[in-house]
Amino acid sequence: MVMIPKASQRANGQQLAIHLLNAHDNERVDVAHIRGAIARDLPGAFEEWHAVSRATRCKKYLYSLSINPDPKQGALTRRQYKDYIARVEKKLGLAGQPRAIVFHTKEGREHCHVVWSRIIPGQLKAVQISHDRKSLQTITRRFAKDHGLALPDNMRENMSSKELPPPQNITLAEKQQQERTGLSKEDRVRTITKIWQETATAGAFVEGLRQAGYHLARGDSVPYVVVDSSGEIHSLPRQIEGARTRDIKARLVDYPANDLAPAAAIQEQVRHRLRTEITSRFNRNAEAPFIHLRQTQETRRTAFHARLAALKEKHQAERTAMSARQKDRLLRMRELRLRDNATGFMAILCAIPGIRTLIARRHRKHDLSFLNEHRKERRSLIACQRAEFEDVKRQARAIRRVEKRELRSLKTKIHRDFLQARLPAAAPVACPADPAIPHPQQAEKIADFVINARDLTQPAAPRRTRTTPPRHRKPPAPDSLTASFARPVETPSLRPVFAKAARPPDKAIAPHVPRPDLPG
Repeated sequence: MVMIPKASQRANGQQLAIHLLNAHDNERVDVAHIRGAIARDLPGAFEEWHAVSRATRCKKYLYSLSINPDPKQGALTRRQYKDYIARVEKKLGLAGQPRAIVFHTKEGREHCHVVWSRIIPGQLKAVQISHDRKSLQTITRRFAKDHGLALPDNMRENMSSKELPPPQNITLAEKQQQERTGLSKEDRVRTITKIWQETATAGAFVEGLRQAGYHLARGDSVPYVVVDSSGEIHSLPRQIEGARTRDIKARLVDYPANDLAPAAAIQEQVRHRLRTEITSRFNRNAEAPFIHLRQTQETRRTAFHARLAALKEKHQAERTAMSARQKDRLLRMRELRLRDNATGFMAILCAIPGIRTLIARRHRKHDLSFLNEHRKERRSLIACQRAEFEDVKRQARAIRRVEKRELRSLKTKIHRDFLQARLPAAAPVACPADPAIPHPQQAEKIADFVINARDLTQPAAPRRTRTTPPRHRKPPAPDSLTASFARPVETPSLRPVFAKAARPPDKAIAPHVPRPDLPG
C-alpha cells in the first residue's frame, strides 16, 4: 500500500496533544509547524482552538489526519508530505484553517499527524466535512499516480463491493484491550469457540475455559461473561461464533448465573495477582526502560527549567529597565523645571503668593499625569508578564500529563510482555470431552436430516404426475373455437337492485291530471 490515511472529527484537544507528544511510544517527536495560534506548543494551540469553538455549537472542533506511508516503498520526503496535505486541504475545504503538523518516528518508520481546527476564523462557522473517506481514497490514488507509487489491490478504482476487504468489526474499547493485553479479538474468539465446539457438557466447557486462562462469571448486563488472564471482561455470547444466548443458557444449566461470582470481584482478584507477580518483574527486568524514560523526562524538564529561568531573568530585566526609565524621566523633568526657573522681574512676579500657588498647582497636575502614565505602564508590563507566566504554568501541567502518559505506556508494555510470556503456558489443552459428540446445534441439524431424508436402500417412489392443468394453456384448436361460438349465449343475470328496477310495474300508472285553478 502506498499509505494509509486515517481521519476523524473529534474533540478533547488536550488528550490528543498528550498523545502526539508521547515520547515513549515514539522514538522521535517533531512538532514541525503550527499555524493560526499564538501559542507555539500543541496544548496551547489546541486550547485556543477550543476556546474559539465554544462560541459556536460545534462539538467536534478538530479534524485529525494520520498519514502512514508504506515502509516497503521508502519514506516520503517533506515535500511529498506537504503536497499530500495541500491536496487534502483543497479537497475537504480546510485551506487556510489553523493547523498543526507533527512527525513521529516509531520503530524506524516515520509517519505524520495533521490536526486542523474546523472553526473558520472570523466567521464562527465550522467547515462541513462529509464523505471524507472516499475523498481521501481519491486523493491517495491521484497522489500515488503522480509520484509513481504502487497502490494495493484493495484501493483500485471501480471496485465492486465483493472485491472490497471485509470490514474489521472492532470497537475502540476492544482495540485498547488488544493494546493492553497483546491478544487480538480474533484469537480470543477462536480459542473460546474451539473450546465450545469440543465440549459437550457444562463442566467440560468451564474446565476448558479455566485451562485456557478464562474465568466464567456473572455480568451486569448479560448473564454470562468471561474474565481473561489480564483482568479484562468480555461477553460470552460475543466470543462464540454461531452460538446464541439461549444455546449458552441451555448448555450452562448446571451453572446458573445467579450462583456465579460477579465479574468485578473476579477481575479484582486477577488484577491483584497480576500486580503481585509483575512487581518483581518490574524490579528485575524493567530497570533499564525506567532509567531510559527517566533520562528522557529529565532532559525535557531540564530544558523547561532553563526556559523558566530565562523567562524569570527576562521579567526581572524588564521590570528593572522600566523602573530606571521612569526614574530618569522624573529626574529630567525636575532638571528642566530648575533650568526654566524665572529670573529678574519674572522671579519677582513668581514670588507673589497667588502666582506661586498657580505654578505649584500646575506642577502637581503635571506630576500626577506622569505618575498615571507610570502606573499604566507598570500594570501593562505586569499583565504581559503574568500572561507569559501562566503560559509557562500551562506548559508545566502539559509536561506532567505527558510524563504520566509515558509512564502508563511503559507499564502497559511491560504488562503486555508479561502476558505474552505467559501465553504459551496458558494455551488451551485438549478438553476433557469426547470430540465425537456433536454440538447441540449440529445434533439438531443431523436429526432433522435423518427425519426428512429417505432411505437410499429402498426403491424410489414413483414420481407423481401433475393432475392440475398448467397455468398457461395452449391456444385452442379451430374446431373447438367454432363449437364455442355455436353454443347459445346465456343471458347474464342482473343484480337484485337492477332486477327490481327493470321489473314492469304491477298496475298501470294513472295519467297526470292538472289541478284546476280556484277562484279568488
